[in-house]
This record gives sequence, structure tokens and C-alpha cells, in this order.
Amino acid sequence: MPLLHLLEGIVVGFAGAMPIGPIGILCIRRSLAIGRKQGIVTGLGGAAADIVYITVALFGITLVADFVTLEQYSIRLCGGIAVMAIGIYTFRSHPSSRLITSNKFEHTRLFVSTFLLALSNPVPLFGFAALLTAIGFKSISGESVSLVLFIAGVFLGSLLWFTLLANIANAVRRNITDQKLSIINKVAGMILIVLGIVATGSSLAGL
Repeated sequence: MPLLHLLEGIVVGFAGAMPIGPIGILCIRRSLAIGRKQGIVTGLGGAAADIVYITVALFGITLVADFVTLEQYSIRLCGGIAVMAIGIYTFRSHPSSRLITSNKFEHTRLFVSTFLLALSNPVPLFGFAALLTAIGFKSISGESVSLVLFIAGVFLGSLLWFTLLANIANAVRRNITDQKLSIINKVAGMILIVLGIVATGSSLAGL
């Protein structure tokens, strides 16, 4: 049943996105600081990156998989530095509880920057590989329609999680003052800085 594989993909994508990492924090922070639409665009960038990783995990693209595995510490080092930079920017940013209207260029910038940041963290690749093992992916390995539906499901599941985060943050935003938003920015910034330091430290240890 192909539709069953779509549902499986949604579950895998949702479960894979649930751990609150840098992308989740950015989604929440941007929803609070700018608006729900910007939070969803951020989540869209993260979900798009999940398509890349789930595809590599599904098909075992040897060249890419080997490169990511071999260079995972170098990739994480770059990603860790990027997360720290974003954390410092977030910590020092001047908040405003007033809804800011962004144009299409700004949405594109948010999407691309989030997509690249998500790709700099290869951990989801191994997470998806573990989830695929848990659901017994081999049962659909020869069915092209099921594979496409499964990948689409992963994207939808991941986007569903980030959309949920954005909507929750947007609902809370109505009661957020500039002073409270300043505190949120500093907390989010510190969390991102710590995550960046951890990623950088672990990558340097691996190197």
C-alpha cells in the first residue's frame, strides 16, 4: 500500500525533526521575533535538508555517504562555527515585538541560509538511518512509487513539526513584550552558542 509508506515517511520525518536543535531554536526565535511565516520558512529550509539526508540514507549513495561519514567532523566544525556566529548575532540583536513584514527576497534568504545550516549538521543522516532500520525499510526498497511517497512523507512530517513550533511560538508571541523578547533572544542566543561550542569541540576531538 503506497499510501501507507507516505504515512510511514510522515512519522519518520516528524520523529527525526522533533529533537530541538539549532533549526528548531531558530524556528521558534524567528516566529517570536519576526512572525509565524518567517518561522515556517525556516522550518521549510530544515525540512528541505531532510530530503537530502533521507535520500542518501535510503539509497545509500556511496560517494555522498562515504564523503559525509569521512568528513563528518570537518562538516560539523563548519556547522558549529556557523551556529556560534548565529548565536552571537541572536544574543546581541535588538528585539521588537512589532510584527515585521518580510518580502520574498527575505523569505528566500531565510530558506537558503537555514537549508545550508541544516546541511552542515550530518547527524540527521545517521538518525534517519537508525529510523529506517527500525521500520524495516528493505520492504519497499524496490518500489519506486513507494520510495517517492516515503521521501515526500519525510518532508511533510518534518515540515509539520516545524510548522507546529512556529504556530505555538506565534500564539505565545501575542503576550510578548520587547523586554521579554530581549530575554528570549539572549536565552536562544546562549543555547545556540553552547550547541555550536559542543559541535565544534566534538568535531575537533574527532579530527
